[in-house]
Amino acid sequence: MFFANLFRLIRNIFLFLPTIPLVLRGLFSKQVPFRLKLIPLLGFFYFFSPLSRIFSGVLDDVFIFFLLLSLFASKTRSYFETKETSENHKSEKEKNKTIEGEYSYKDDND
Repeated sequence: MFFANLFRLIRNIFLFLPTIPLVLRGLFSKQVPFRLKLIPLLGFFYFFSPLSRIFSGVLDDVFIFFLLLSLFASKTRSYFETKETSENHKSEKEKNKTIEGEYSYKDDND
């Protein structure tokens, strides 16, 4: 039972690895409000707090730490998706510009 839970925790950690760049981007971005940046900091302090070791085990601390990081990643994703979507939409608009006008063909004999 213990090894099954440990394996499940390790698998979830590896599934979480692709979101780490989003977490780092959110922590260092000026677009994300400070109140949201407190979420991973609270998880970090909880993970290294000696009081959490007294009341529970290490696996619970790891679980809560990654839970808070995934919560932070889900909350900050909207800040970056709207920016990227608007930039992509803007570049697509610029590509599809059509200039209407009249033209005439002049022959060399004219």
